Formats: sequence, structure tokens, C-alpha cells
Amino acid sequence: MSAWTRLMRRLARRCPIHDRASPHTVARLEAELGIDTPAPGEQPGGGHDFVATYTNPRIIDCGLAWCQRRRTRT
Repeated sequence: MSAWTRLMRRLARRCPIHDRASPHTVARLEAELGIDTPAPGEQPGGGHDFVATYTNPRIIDCGLAWCQRRRTRT
């Protein structure tokens, strides 16, 4: 990632790990809303990605101090 991209993400307060929809987050939201969900690991198009399915962004340390402060406030 270039320095310019990092600067723009920093100014916009966009973390590449925590500010995107992960399969884990989508599945949690679907369960909260009562939406019928496919079996774990099933993706549209028939693909199966075990790591992406079970990766929880809440427990990943991105190493960005401003992102960590922002996540602890909410």
C-alpha cells in the first residue's frame, strides 16, 4: 500500500481490516435480523473459503492506534 493510500485512509478514518464487511459480520447481522442464511462456508457462486468465513474482525489487531481508540469508544 502506498503512502498516499495510507494517508487518504487515515484522513477518512478508514481501516482496511475493520471498515469492510466480512463474512463473519454479515452472518452475525443476518442472524440478528432473522434472515435465512446459507450453511457456514457457502458463498454465492458455490465457493468455499474457510478462513474468510470464520475470521472475526473484532479480534484482529490491525496495529493502527487511531483505529483501536475508535473501536474502544463504540
